[in-house]
Amino acid sequence: MKKNKIQELNIENTIIGRVTEFFVGRFQMAILLILLIIGLGVSGILLLPRESLPEIVFPAIVVQTIYPGASPEDVEDLITDKIESKLGDLEDLDEIQSNSSFGFSTVTLVFVEGTDMDSKKLEVDNELSDIAFPDDVDKPTTSTFSTSEIPLLQLSVSGNYSIFALTSFAEDLEEGIEGIPGVDEVNIFGGLDRQVKVHINQSKMLEYGVSITDIQRAISSLNIGFPVGEADLSGQRYNLRIDEKITTAKDIEDIVMKTPQGSLVFIRDVADVVDTSKDVKEYNMTYLNNGQGKETFSSILIEVLRETDSDVVGTSQAVKDYIESQRGGLYPDDLRVNISSDLAEDVDRDLESIQSSAISGLIVVILVLFLFIGFKESLIVSITIPMTLLITLGVLDSLVYPSMDFLY
Repeated sequence: MKKNKIQELNIENTIIGRVTEFFVGRFQMAILLILLIIGLGVSGILLLPRESLPEIVFPAIVVQTIYPGASPEDVEDLITDKIESKLGDLEDLDEIQSNSSFGFSTVTLVFVEGTDMDSKKLEVDNELSDIAFPDDVDKPTTSTFSTSEIPLLQLSVSGNYSIFALTSFAEDLEEGIEGIPGVDEVNIFGGLDRQVKVHINQSKMLEYGVSITDIQRAISSLNIGFPVGEADLSGQRYNLRIDEKITTAKDIEDIVMKTPQGSLVFIRDVADVVDTSKDVKEYNMTYLNNGQGKETFSSILIEVLRETDSDVVGTSQAVKDYIESQRGGLYPDDLRVNISSDLAEDVDRDLESIQSSAISGLIVVILVLFLFIGFKESLIVSITIPMTLLITLGVLDSLVYPSMDFLY
């Protein structure tokens, strides 16, 4: 049979054929290309942020306003109706929902899909600032919701300490956690701040001839702290400051005032000083079941929010490493810091599920191809599946995420 009568040999060599012929004749370059793809893929696996949910910003803004002591009718007339009237003409607004209850107004603004919620939130804030509310109304707060606002970590701080000490430990941890890369915000719930109250005895105040203004001025004059300059002593420079901060109730009790008659009187002579706390608005309880027993105890909740597009797993581990490294330093060894929820655990579980499914699918593909076209052919074809995945990860790491970081 003549060569020109074999149809397969007369088929025009396409671009795919020429590329294949190029690499077949230069197998060393093919090996280098495979190694490059593997390197880019591994780099993508290590560096790409890992999370279960894509970044979704819901096209809605919630406006919440507190009017202490007001009935639902007053809240509706004086708060909700004004907000609806002012914001009803916003561009891209699709729907307004509102609810008025005792002392509380909630207005939900739903916008069309694709609306820039950051700029729209600023516009809503500006419009709200122009509304004339009654004097007792708190400033309205606006909020949006996205998947990145799901707490990364929730920690409970507890131990054999007063609620004020636990709050102080939680605030110290809050300050350190906020400095970790990838952390956007840290919130504390269930804490209490100390408050020293001075209860004036009217009869004693009249007896000594002092006024409330005199008492206020005496306390303010001693509750000060500011730098006054520097001093050079024996070749050493020292920073000088006045530090007369009041720290205890006894400090206030021992403050001396001068009466109009020229005599001296202590604050404790005209008032009762009580070391207490601000009004309690929330409690936090932790339920712990460690397999050895169940416990329920008071605690302080620390909620950690992550930045958009940050690595869930890496950021979570960095926070946990920081907390453990500060044990015995920033907070005592016997203080209990329990992890109530960890978003990274969900991400790791999802990744493990994907990996096991991918491996199972690859094995099935190899077996099916082996049955129909042979072992060598099935092996070659099956290699393309992980190689394609590595190429995708490498491209995402090299091109997509750097550009997104630039935009932020």
